Amino acid sequence: ERVKSVKGVSRSLLPLREPVREESLPGATEWTRNVNRSVQEIGPSDANVLIYGESGTERFFVARLIVSNSERKCGPLISLNCSTPPRVLRATFPRKLKDEQESAIFGHEYGSAVYAQGWRRGYLDIADSGTLVLEHVEDLVPEVQNRLLEYLRTSRFCRTGGTQEQTSKVRIIATAIRDLDQMVEQGSFNGELLRLLRDRSITILPLRERREDIPALTQEFLRRYRRRNQEVGKLSAGAMGIMVKYDWPLNFVELNRVISQAISVSQGRTMREEHIFFDIRDSFKPAGGTDLLRRKWIGRFLRYRLVPGSLQY
Repeated sequence: ERVKSVKGVSRSLLPLREPVREESLPGATEWTRNVNRSVQEIGPSDANVLIYGESGTERFFVARLIVSNSERKCGPLISLNCSTPPRVLRATFPRKLKDEQESAIFGHEYGSAVYAQGWRRGYLDIADSGTLVLEHVEDLVPEVQNRLLEYLRTSRFCRTGGTQEQTSKVRIIATAIRDLDQMVEQGSFNGELLRLLRDRSITILPLRERREDIPALTQEFLRRYRRRNQEVGKLSAGAMGIMVKYDWPLNFVELNRVISQAISVSQGRTMREEHIFFDIRDSFKPAGGTDLLRRKWIGRFLRYRLVPGSLQY
């Protein structure tokens, strides 16, 4: 049963694990201090939380902060990306988002559908007494929205194809990129479900609106890479300067990848302007203005094993 529980679970940690430990959101702005205060207030409660933010912002990081400040920090923590839930059909079949969302959240019984060759526990069952993070909650289809609404009203649910009611106590932290109030007005999102998901809400500002936080976030990423025993040099003032001026369309995620590339290229030396690549897909000319095609080590960089994954913006 334990093996079946973890099949297809994204970022999940089941009971009897180490507690979630995240100290605070790094930054120097008043907005960051307000978010950290809100996290400390929200964490100990059982209120459901809705986190808004553009693509690439620290939505999941803030969700982990909330869990680390709650009494559920030792309980299960499971994340589901509602836009790309685990498949229930083989890759040769077209994806059916409704079936995949229902199976992931509620589970299914044997023979309940063409894909149900066995039974499966849903995340509401696995995360009992813990936290379920629903990323991109705006992508839930209407039928699944209705079933989730009924669960939030009663704390009861049935597996797909089943008749036996189950009870669980799961705290839900939802994240969204789109404006859910506008979706309610358009009729594409359930208004009552939104109210139950939004006991408390936090809006993450994009990096371009809080540039003073970039140095602190950068140093946090460097510390994390050093903890992985990677050779990480210092970041020069010039490199930091061009990073602060950049608009970061993909925010926190893009910042992490740019730093990862700089670490790969610098190979333990001080990271300078020529090591900072904001968009290498279109040009080999980095932010510092140096033509890398004239550098002898560009071949080593292009062959480095970490580079392909770093370039997928």
